[in-house]
Amino acid sequence: MRKYGKVIAGVLLLGLLLVGSGVLYQYLAGEYKAGGLAEAGPKEEKDKQTDAAGGAQEEEIVPAPDFTVENADGEQVKLSDFTGRPVVLNFWASWCGPCKSEMPGFQNLYDAYGEDVAFVMVNLTDGGRETTESAMAFVEKQGYTFPVYFDVDQEAAAAYYVTSIPATYFIDSEGNLVAYGLGALQEEDVKTGLEMIFTD
Repeated sequence: MRKYGKVIAGVLLLGLLLVGSGVLYQYLAGEYKAGGLAEAGPKEEKDKQTDAAGGAQEEEIVPAPDFTVENADGEQVKLSDFTGRPVVLNFWASWCGPCKSEMPGFQNLYDAYGEDVAFVMVNLTDGGRETTESAMAFVEKQGYTFPVYFDVDQEAAAAYYVTSIPATYFIDSEGNLVAYGLGALQEEDVKTGLEMIFTD
């Protein structure tokens, strides 16, 4: 009997994850090309022309899902703690080649914009392939100074349905998703994303 209970629970959990993935996909279904940026929000909303009065329609607002991670001191930090500042949210790991390739660009932009933008560099810390120690050793060896946060409970990855990395999200100062990029981004792509969250 317990065996069937576990199977049923597993099926229900899988169904919940699929529904959640579908909902997030609908909101992030902009025109996407690998390694580039796409705007957040349902594509059909962007394609509508004007309302009955002839004015431009307002785009649907997509709130950024909140989550809790740990900072380098082991303290809990929520994404919502950064509300009031634009946020660049990046998911990465030290074993990920494409993640490593985009890190110098993030460091350059952190040096240039770190006073005005919160760079939330979330390490997928699974405790096996990636640990807090291995991630910090990589960051220190490379001389990166942007803040690193550790997703030790995979709460952040689950909130954004992260299935491959790197993945980067651009969030405005009100906590709304504006754009995203899957795969390694060039520094120019990140600059474009920064412009988008500065103007919103």
